[in-house]
Amino acid sequence: MSAFLAPIHFWLYNKIKLMEDIEKKIIQTVDLENIQALSEETQKEIAPFLPEASLEAIIDQGNIHGWLQNKITSVERRQALLIKKIESTGYPGIYDLTESIYENFGHDAAQNAAIQNSNDLNDIFNKLNNYLLEGMPCDRVNKVVNNSESELSWEITRCVHTDNWSTVGVPVERYYAFRAAFIKGFVTSANPSLSYRYTNDDQQLSVIAKEK
Repeated sequence: MSAFLAPIHFWLYNKIKLMEDIEKKIIQTVDLENIQALSEETQKEIAPFLPEASLEAIIDQGNIHGWLQNKITSVERRQALLIKKIESTGYPGIYDLTESIYENFGHDAAQNAAIQNSNDLNDIFNKLNNYLLEGMPCDRVNKVVNNSESELSWEITRCVHTDNWSTVGVPVERYYAFRAAFIKGFVTSANPSLSYRYTNDDQQLSVIAKEK
């Protein structure tokens, strides 16, 4: 490991790569003859996919924070723009399809986190945040507002996604729905007896609860 890189940098980089994997799955799943061309257009307008190389080999070690922030911006804007381009073709159900892909990725993430049949809501929440891309760690976006034996809820302190989604033509509420689908997949895979609900507004109150 480079002397300049810490575990938190790899932690954040893996979240960025997960968002790229979701975008690549969208490309693989959408049934359009020109989907590859749309992806190439989007990459030219925003940024290409990250190369298959180690973080040490590609990061600007003289500007680690700036490099990671730039990749967060790029991965969100590129995915948003791709979805917008697909929608513009008249392709039906792109938002529903994207939600389904996010939910499946949430399910797989829970499997990878090895938390099946867990009743520990704090553990589930903490492991979930190993996957959700919520800006830089210093942004501290998620704030727990209720933590009891039967329910854990949190809200966002500020939105770090609007500039990346709404500015390219996809309402940020659409992204919130995608993220909620991921969380639902994660939570229900961790323990089918748990439920997840959220409010799709500025504060984004999310709740994981045990069935009564």
